[in-house]
Amino acid sequence: MKVFVGALAATLCAAACGPRASSGGGGSGTTGAVVPDVARPAVCGNGVVEAPEQCDDGNTADGDGCQADCTLAPYHGERIVSGGHCTCVVLPQGRLRCWGGEPTCPQGYAVGWEQTPAQAGDVPSPGPVEKLILHFVGGCAILADRRLWCWGYDYEYPARGILGQGDSVPIGAAPRLADALEVALPPGPVRDAAHGGYHGCAAMESGDLYCWGYNASGQLGYGDPELFWVGDDE
Repeated sequence: MKVFVGALAATLCAAACGPRASSGGGGSGTTGAVVPDVARPAVCGNGVVEAPEQCDDGNTADGDGCQADCTLAPYHGERIVSGGHCTCVVLPQGRLRCWGGEPTCPQGYAVGWEQTPAQAGDVPSPGPVEKLILHFVGGCAILADRRLWCWGYDYEYPARGILGQGDSVPIGAAPRLADALEVALPPGPVRDAAHGGYHGCAAMESGDLYCWGYNASGQLGYGDPELFWVGDDE
């Protein structure tokens, strides 16, 4: 019985397992070698991180955070800004890469949960970014042409007038830098700007300073206790 079961097992294995390596006895037995399983090599640029890749953003281009060989690029940003629900890096040539969510982040959707900033790519902008300002309900950017653009929510108390448009209309359902509007300042290049969350100020190259937004604590500096908002209807 033992001999019969062993012979049957050997017959089944020969049919299912394929050729076996020779024991080296020199007889007329099968001499085919058993080929081990070989792991499929990683394919850089297919959008799937496979060992030994450090990243894979679906392309083989440099300069987007994940290099052409699927290794992580070293940080090469010119400045980093964080505020509200967002963090951004201003890259060379005024490119912008951000992660976080609305209403602060200028890409108009969340980045960082299900995709990396490298996968999301650059944030669309009206032009190269020189300076970026983020606050709780939006943000502003001074572009290379020295104009100031802002995006965000502009209609909930106390955020009225924070966009400096003379109204209380938000920039987009999901605010984005691509939808931003130029702040209604007098003609001339903007030298610097800042934002306190519900109010903003811009310094012009001419030396003039303009402020707008919420003024309940006198933060706009107009010396008028009755002036609660500037920029919501003027």
